[in-house]
Amino acid sequence: PPPPPPPPPPTTTTTQAPPPPPSEHSPETEAWRPVVEQYWPSGLVEDALSVMDCESGGDPNAYNPVSGASGLYQFLPSTWDTSSVSAGWAGADVFDGEANIAVAAWLSAASTSPWDQWSCKP
Repeated sequence: PPPPPPPPPPTTTTTQAPPPPPSEHSPETEAWRPVVEQYWPSGLVEDALSVMDCESGGDPNAYNPVSGASGLYQFLPSTWDTSSVSAGWAGADVFDGEANIAVAAWLSAASTSPWDQWSCKP
């Protein structure tokens, strides 16, 4: 009988890392990423951006006329008044994006669960 055919040549595939997923956050929220990275622990940055995107769409001037919630993380006036002082931002304007982010990061760290204070969850 004839000899068996030779085995097929091995196939090699080049694997490349998949491209990074597109951001799930609005461009307005993404613009705040460097500030969020400055104040939030690295493991919470994406979640913090997701909550911001849901709460305000990244608009530092966002305002809810019904509740009075204001700023990037939609602080209620009473929460802002006490938390901004405790976080070291006494007298800061709730519509100051950096102050809003810094106080949100402080409040998150001071809470039992990082997202207790927000309607939006990551």
